[in-house]
Amino acid sequence: MHAVIDPAYPYMAMPKNVFAKFTELMMQEFPNEPVTCKGSDWCYFFTPCEQVASFIPAMTFSVTNTDGDNVELIIPSKSFLYTDVDRKTNLTTCHVGVIAQKYTDKDVWVLGQAFMENFYTVFDG
Repeated sequence: MHAVIDPAYPYMAMPKNVFAKFTELMMQEFPNEPVTCKGSDWCYFFTPCEQVASFIPAMTFSVTNTDGDNVELIIPSKSFLYTDVDRKTNLTTCHVGVIAQKYTDKDVWVLGQAFMENFYTVFDG
């Protein structure tokens, strides 16, 4: 698949069909954790992010560099977990900052700040 690197985007967005598989895996892998995945929005845990980071694995992207070699880029879970507090209920949740493309059905990833903060990124126009 292709990816767009967007420095103004805070999360990582995946194609809708991939996100459907991602949410299914989240629900299967963590049956003892209160995880919720709805539609194309967030998956979130009711467990604090500090604890979620201890059992959510890093995401690994395999990309081909300009020499034609495959390189693995690893994103630690702390880069895509976000603590959120509902101001009305005072409920704290841990959002997984990997979401589905909302406005396109194309097989393109959008890699934002959660991805880029782990690498030295240069934009060469």
